[in-house]
Amino acid sequence: MAPRAGTTATSRSRSLASALTGLCLAACAGSAPDSRAEVPARVGAVSSAAGEADPSGNAAVAEPTQQAGPIDAEVVPRGPARDGAGDAQAGPLEAAPPPPPELAEEPFVPTSEESIEALGLRKGYLLSRGRYHDFDLCTYSFEHGLHRDPDRSVTRNDWDLAFGNGGDLLQVSMTAGDRSRLVDLGARRWEDLDVAALPAPVPHVTPTREPALPARPGHVYLVRTADSDSDLLTALRIELLAPGERVAFTWKRID
Repeated sequence: MAPRAGTTATSRSRSLASALTGLCLAACAGSAPDSRAEVPARVGAVSSAAGEADPSGNAAVAEPTQQAGPIDAEVVPRGPARDGAGDAQAGPLEAAPPPPPELAEEPFVPTSEESIEALGLRKGYLLSRGRYHDFDLCTYSFEHGLHRDPDRSVTRNDWDLAFGNGGDLLQVSMTAGDRSRLVDLGARRWEDLDVAALPAPVPHVTPTREPALPARPGHVYLVRTADSDSDLLTALRIELLAPGERVAFTWKRID
């Protein structure tokens, strides 16, 4: 006949209690009497933790300890919320600060008619050679103050400035013997210029093709015309630019 399950469990419990009691008494042999008195209570706690009652009645039977759940991660005090990169979460993006006043270019303002009259300026315009393919309409003579000379009786085909030959460019090299110069003084106003004090560009020593410069509204340019029959200095300011179409300017001879 097979032994009952209860009898087997009781035997195992008694064996475990006896073994633990022997171990504890051996370890505590040199301790004070009050330490040895605690041994039965400890044995009873071990038995109750195993979920089995002690039939001897020597130790109080404790309720089985509730099984602990999953170990929770240690709670660490945190600072500001962080993003995936580990840096403090940034607030709303702010607009970039404006450039320093000394670096900010003033908005372009054409020269007024009052200033043109008061400063003794002259007006001119040129059409783009790349668009209209008309040499008379894309060239200007500061020496004679005109941009059209159909029969060449006045200019003898000797021009000082051209526009639109390969883009919105200003060009001063017009003839084979040209030594002319072109200088961009940047965004300037006639009212702020002492025209007579502007430094004159030095002509090339030998005939040289001067690089063309882009026409920029509000910029002032110095044109030093130097060829076989003329040597003069002119200041001009771009007042209007229609890209690929035409350019308008005010100008003044500097004698």
